[in-house]
Amino acid sequence: MISDAPVTVLMTDIEGSTDLHTRLGDEAARDLVRRQEVHVRTALAVNGGHEVKTMGDGFLAYFTSTRRALECAIAIQRRISEEDSVRVRVGLHCGEVIHEDGDIHGAAVAAAARIMSQAAGGEIVVSDLVRQLAGAAGVQFKQRGFVALKGLEGQWLLHEVDWREGVAASDPSVQNASRPSVGAGLPPTLTTFVGRGEDCRMIAKRLGEARLVMLKGPGGVGKTRLAIETAAAAANSFDGGVWFADLTTATDAAGVVRVVATMLGVADEPGRSLVDSVVERLRYASALIVFDNCEQVLDAVAELVTNVLGAAPSARVLATSREALGVPGEVVVAVEPLDIPALTDDTTTSLVDCDAVRLFVDRASMVNAAFSLRNDNASAVASVCRRLDGIPLAIELAAAQLDVVEPSQLDALLEDRFAVLRSSGRGRQPRHRTLEAMLASSYDGLDAVARATMNRLAVFRGTFSLDAARAVVVGGSVAAADVLEATSALVRKSLVVAVETAGERRYRLLETVREYAWQQLAHASELDEFRDRHLRWVLELASNAADGLAGSEQVEWLNALDHDLDNIETALEWSLGDAGRAAEALKSVLGLHGYWRARGTHRLQGIRWSEATAAAATSLDPAARTQALMNGALLVVFRDLASADALAGAARRLAGDDERAAAYATVATTFVAVTRGEIVDLAPIERAVDVLADDTGSLQWARAAVSWAVASHGDFVEAHRQLLDIAGDLHELGDRHLYGAWLSFGADFAFAAGDMGAARSEAFESLDIAREIACASCESQALASVVMLGDSDDRGGAVGRARHAVELAAGIRETFNVIEGMNVLVAALASDGQMADAVMLAAATSSLRTATGFASAMPGRQIFATEGLELARRSMDEHAFDELWRTGSELTYDRAVTLALR
Repeated sequence: MISDAPVTVLMTDIEGSTDLHTRLGDEAARDLVRRQEVHVRTALAVNGGHEVKTMGDGFLAYFTSTRRALECAIAIQRRISEEDSVRVRVGLHCGEVIHEDGDIHGAAVAAAARIMSQAAGGEIVVSDLVRQLAGAAGVQFKQRGFVALKGLEGQWLLHEVDWREGVAASDPSVQNASRPSVGAGLPPTLTTFVGRGEDCRMIAKRLGEARLVMLKGPGGVGKTRLAIETAAAAANSFDGGVWFADLTTATDAAGVVRVVATMLGVADEPGRSLVDSVVERLRYASALIVFDNCEQVLDAVAELVTNVLGAAPSARVLATSREALGVPGEVVVAVEPLDIPALTDDTTTSLVDCDAVRLFVDRASMVNAAFSLRNDNASAVASVCRRLDGIPLAIELAAAQLDVVEPSQLDALLEDRFAVLRSSGRGRQPRHRTLEAMLASSYDGLDAVARATMNRLAVFRGTFSLDAARAVVVGGSVAAADVLEATSALVRKSLVVAVETAGERRYRLLETVREYAWQQLAHASELDEFRDRHLRWVLELASNAADGLAGSEQVEWLNALDHDLDNIETALEWSLGDAGRAAEALKSVLGLHGYWRARGTHRLQGIRWSEATAAAATSLDPAARTQALMNGALLVVFRDLASADALAGAARRLAGDDERAAAYATVATTFVAVTRGEIVDLAPIERAVDVLADDTGSLQWARAAVSWAVASHGDFVEAHRQLLDIAGDLHELGDRHLYGAWLSFGADFAFAAGDMGAARSEAFESLDIAREIACASCESQALASVVMLGDSDDRGGAVGRARHAVELAAGIRETFNVIEGMNVLVAALASDGQMADAVMLAAATSSLRTATGFASAMPGRQIFATEGLELARRSMDEHAFDELWRTGSELTYDRAVTLALR
């Protein structure tokens, strides 16, 4: 298969490899080759290279990014340059390749090999095309001239990469740039600089626009290294040099001035203050001064910086701190943690471009040369990077453990992260030797109110509002009037992160900060108290939401609950440990049923909490607990019929002789029965309607169960009438979600009854509502109803709409709606002339019904699908139909979905 787009091919070998064994002896040669392989494979892993194969003592690899390929080649030479007895040559060319049986070949591969042959040991030679594509990377090239390459046509312009010189001053993004020796210079860096290329460019731009740039961020986020790399890249722009002042040891204004004076080589002079001498030294200098670790001496640094910039018009200051200086002209750049893998990223392929993972792999390979990112450890590596919030210090401390544990073991050990994330201390400042020490250095700088506020905020998970914080943290040393000031202080000191969410400012703690504050709260014996307060706040939120979810503010409440879902689940988890707390929590779970239902992606959480709180709330009467089990069954009935049946059975057993509890159980049982295709006895569910007349929310479900039961007897006209009555009541209540859902089901019953006008009106209105409230389940149902009407739209007509219905349902694993979407897709495909796919999909749908137990509770869709299948049957001979049917009936669920969506 030819590559979809040109790739950059990298080829290496060892200079003089043909007589390596003769020169060194077999054992020494083998050891040297092994060391070279470790360096090359590490560089490939860190830079996203795809190793194809080894050839003798060399490697063949390719990259989808020319820039990453060049960075890898430079990394290879830098790593191997430390070996006394091995010199490697590298060649690069870009072009299309042919993938075949795990190998690649083609003109680009042949060219890369010939280009490599033009290199001597320790050299990187590239084609002119590679130079053009990588030009923006800032790498310096030396033109080698035009040469003829054996077996290739024409003259080739080749270039040598000046990797020892590193990176041009205009672009700081390539790792390990060499730096000019100017002024006191910058501290040496002993490790590669991973990622942050865009950050470096942005900071360099800000330095060109402003005279004072502050890199602000939490401890361990990499501010110092980012400042050093940016300053190094910009060094050639400052004739007066780049100066670096580490203020870690300074405790007052005199200490700050002394550190800077020592850096500049300024001595005390009689009759002049040291500050004046420092200012005079810089007055005419075009210099860049880096003030590092300013947080504990902010006032002193602010005063000195103001004096220097006021007197030295050509000077620039780049500073790092957990808190801004707050002086005029300061441009603050927030330094964020490295990008972390998404929850869906857990394979080697998906992780190679993630900066947090690249840093982990690079540092792990330093302590364990055999380590590499592989499919069998990718998931654990991704989990570690996520749990550490992408904080570079935490990732480096974690990676350092890879000399004794595997990534999966490390992931498990992070349950006690502060005990695990420690280093020997050699080569690190004391506050960076452990993750706990780094956080303690920030925590100790807070006043008592800010410390108490931070501790108490640990009971929140995810984001929280200022009002929520006031509801939970006030008490003792923290007054209501203190919360804003304390939270603002924590934001300024980079211990709390402020985020904008839909126009509202919310706050969150990085998980590592949260764990530290949690420990402090536990040590103060206040953890249970504030978890209880957090639970009470969630219960109040749920109570208010229950009213809003059933009324005209439904959409607003759905969005609001999305923001606090993590908090809701954290509080519910806490409630399960006590029957009294669980009883209170159960009421909230009942009130949130409308949220779980509308948000299809969160239904599993709703099912879990319905079942868990029902089991834990043993002090409640059976009715409330049975209602929770009913809600759980309703949430899962379109996803997993066996689970819904189990919950309905549990509800029946719990109900016993309690009439109200039995009514809830009957509603659950009826929905399970109709989706299973049973003809339902109307008497029990009609009695349930009478019993639940005073419970508005559950009453709507009971009435809907009656209409489905009526449909199971084949009376689609009456079933449609009843659903419309319920929908009308829901409309008056302002419940847009259930109103739209019942309209989509009503459209199906109207189609089965032959009332196309009603079906069309109800189907399209339900589709508009589903998209308005962003309910994937509702949109899937509505699309299936719309497809039956034969109208086309911008989604590709009936086939496109039916496929989208399947896609939406499959995305939330709602099997019932997947099958119903496939049902209408069968007819749409047949109408479009795609007979073979229609037959196979019909067979797959039939097999899935048998496997899952879902019958067609939607008579209109079944009629529509049957008509489409008959059209396909008439269009082909019996043998062809039977063969297609057999093939389709053997498809698994996943393969059937793939067929539907292709």
